[in-house]
Amino acid sequence: MALLQDQEARIKKEQEYKRKYGSKPSQIAMGFLIATIITCGALLIFVLYAVSPNSGLIRNKSTAYDDRLTNKLVGTIRQGAETTLPTDETIAALRKTLAAGDFALLTTPDVKSTKTNTTISYDLRIVRSEGFAESVRLTAANLPSAVTAIAEPELVDSETEKAAIRLTIPGNAPLGSYNFNIIAKADTKEKATNASLSVSNFVINNAKLVENRKMDAGSKWQTTIGWDTDVPANTWVEYATDAFFNEHVQAYAYTSTNQANSKEHANTLYYLEPDTIYHYRIKSVDELNNIVIGPDRAFITSVGEE
Repeated sequence: MALLQDQEARIKKEQEYKRKYGSKPSQIAMGFLIATIITCGALLIFVLYAVSPNSGLIRNKSTAYDDRLTNKLVGTIRQGAETTLPTDETIAALRKTLAAGDFALLTTPDVKSTKTNTTISYDLRIVRSEGFAESVRLTAANLPSAVTAIAEPELVDSETEKAAIRLTIPGNAPLGSYNFNIIAKADTKEKATNASLSVSNFVINNAKLVENRKMDAGSKWQTTIGWDTDVPANTWVEYATDAFFNEHVQAYAYTSTNQANSKEHANTLYYLEPDTIYHYRIKSVDELNNIVIGPDRAFITSVGEE
């Protein structure tokens, strides 16, 4: 009897729920569980997307910063002052700024110091605007006496972007530091960029940024530039901001020196402004007062919080 009453009570309770909610309590619970699973899944997907390296959510700020630096580099390159070949992203940004039917000539000579009886190459890039299909002929001008140049290839067709200028420095080439021009000539346009060559009894090798970071106190930055020489020599780094460099050409505002002779060199530049392009060139003087001077190069201090 009690069992029958319990059964009737359960049926009445289910009928009451069905009348009010149109479903059994277990169905409501199941629906709630399914909705919860779907919501949690969607939330998980969103979190995974947000922390993904390709996510626009975490890249908005850094991308804006990268674009700002890219725009600065593009401006510097177009003024002919930047001699370090930029990244593919910067080249792509430069291409977008070119007018129709125009092109740009970029070179990366690094620190091209050499002894006599050697051959060295300067890497080039021909960056074309959309629709610019003219072939470009490469030559070098204002070379020191006895030094010869060969373009590889001499004629750069519309399908080619990378090229080089190879210099041969014979045994009778005069010692010293020289600036010369690399010229790219198409039917309707001609571009030139400056390059540098230093011929000495010793050479500068492996010039690079060793460290570029915020100083321990305040907002200023410090950058360490390193290189090596094949004989003991002292170290000089001349540097200036882009504005000063562009205004005064080869006049550098500051100098960092170390008079100790060594084959391995590192000079630290202190109290640099953040988010700023700096130009620099390396000088080394050996014990016999032979001087090697590298070409102008550039780096950018960044803002650590971005």
